[in-house]
Amino acid sequence: MDMDVCRETICKLTNSKHVMFTRRGNKAIDYAVKFAKEQGYSKLLIPHDGGWLHYPKVAEKYKLELCHVDTVDALLSLDDLRTKVDSTTIVLYHSHGGYFAKNDVPEIFKISKEKNAFVIIDCSGAVGLEYVDEKYSVLCNANYADFVVSSLRKNKPVNADGGFVATNLDINFIGDFFIDFDLLLQRLQILPHRINFLVDTANKITDELKVDYEVISGVDSLVVVVAFSDLKTKENIIKYCDTHNLEYEICPREIRVLRDAISIEVKRLKEEES
Repeated sequence: MDMDVCRETICKLTNSKHVMFTRRGNKAIDYAVKFAKEQGYSKLLIPHDGGWLHYPKVAEKYKLELCHVDTVDALLSLDDLRTKVDSTTIVLYHSHGGYFAKNDVPEIFKISKEKNAFVIIDCSGAVGLEYVDEKYSVLCNANYADFVVSSLRKNKPVNADGGFVATNLDINFIGDFFIDFDLLLQRLQILPHRINFLVDTANKITDELKVDYEVISGVDSLVVVVAFSDLKTKENIIKYCDTHNLEYEICPREIRVLRDAISIEVKRLKEEES
């Protein structure tokens, strides 16, 4: 059955024992945060940038104290995390911050668990990166979180339908939302090819632009973030995007970086558009 194959594949990609499919990624976040609140956690700690728009909304929805951990271009400050995390805290963060910043997942988990915090990894921008390099599998690894959540929808590495919650906790999920598993299976089957195409394209753009501009994002990213400090530089980067038919977002944006930059949205490409 397609759903069973999809579940097995997601379990493998997240190194988890249990997976529940949800209608979308936001619903996966809701489930994980609600579960944590029911265990007695009362504070939600999220990154200043590189996260997702739903993070503060879920704090409001479940009446949690909202706090922010410092970031440097979507990378969590481990020192600031140490000062802010405690036994009342739910740590919710994007392991591939802003789709370009690879957070130190094992260390974030270690720091959080030393204070008995609850950890939720959003791996929406990291699913499948292990097909580029096996070391990136840590970004989706359920051994470093209580829950791993993800969207599987438009403009994500797995651009299909729905979302998921994955865990190694011994719990009974409430039941799957019946998304388009036929489509999801197709997308999971082509994921190795798609993820390598996106990363190769992003690396090529990075190599071209770093000669003349400050490229914030590193190698093997799904967006290319280029800083600007004046109008002419901004216009030149946008001209490059327009010339190469590349969609972009203008920062500051909390889901990318909170400084002046252009985020070239490579993750939105289809291969025939390259």
